[in-house]
Parts: sequence; structure tokens; C-alpha cells
Amino acid sequence: MKRNYIFALGWLSGLMLTCFASAKAQQTVPCLIFTGHSDTVHSIDLSKLNRISFDDDGMTVSSDDDSAQDVKLLYSLFHHIEIGEAVPTDATGVDAVAAEGDAGLRYSAANESLVLESASDKPYSIGIFSLNGTLIAAAKMSAGESLYVGSLSAGSYIAVASDGKSQFTIKFIRK
Repeated sequence: MKRNYIFALGWLSGLMLTCFASAKAQQTVPCLIFTGHSDTVHSIDLSKLNRISFDDDGMTVSSDDDSAQDVKLLYSLFHHIEIGEAVPTDATGVDAVAAEGDAGLRYSAANESLVLESASDKPYSIGIFSLNGTLIAAAKMSAGESLYVGSLSAGSYIAVASDGKSQFTIKFIRK
């Protein structure tokens, strides 16, 4: 009986050491942590990609010595972002955000327009609302089309696109 007890204790110790060693192998590092539309958490290793530049429709995360491939994140692809300690996701995990974001609504400040991105050939109904919920404008759009919003007065707006099955929402600021 004592021999079985020692064997079970040795097996359990080995199992715990194996689990501890594999958990220890996943080191946390400074990361850009964000969630996409499906609330999947992604993290980009900031020790490798340590430069962030912003433009009108997104941000680019790159390395200061160009040793790693740049990552372009459209603002419409994520809804929460922070910098913190995390285990970096595989670089292909960022491609998953792009796959999530292959459909959506994007605001282009340079063109003063909303752009509908979708693989669907169905028409979308677009509504532009003030922040208090008043409908300002409505239109129909298909994938790849843009809607000029330069005639709106300066302010913050919410745009909603729906084809009856999918719905995309974006908040944008017209300066």
C-alpha cells in the first residue's frame, strides 16, 4: 500500500511540475491589448513592435528598426484597447481581427465619408444619429460604397448600418 502511495505522490508531483513548467513558459510582457467585435482578446508584443502611429482611420504598430512586419489596426476593428502586461497572441491572431472586421462601417475623415465594408451583396440601410438619438440622415448603401457626410455640421454622430441580418455601429466626429 505504501508503495502505491509513493507512486501516486510521485506521479502527482511530476504532473504539477509539468503544468508549472508549461505555464512558466508563457511569459507576460508589455502588450497592446485590445478586443475585436467578437470580444476576443488580442495582444501585440510591444517589446518587438514598439512604435505606434495614428492616422484618421486607424493606427499602425511597428518596430523602430523595421525588424518585424507592421500591424495596421482600423479603429472600426476594435472597441477596447489598453497597454498592459499579457502573454502575446500569435501575430496571426491579428489576422483574426481582420477576419472579424471584414465587414463593418468605417469613417474616413480625409474624404468626409462613411465607407461600408462587407462581403455581402445585400443593400444596407444606413442611419446617422445625433448623440441624443435624433435621426439626422438615412440612406441605402451596398458594400464598397461610401456616403459623403461633409454636409453635416461639426459634431459627434453615431452611424448604424443594417441589412436585416447584420448590424454595424460606429461613432465618428466631424470637425
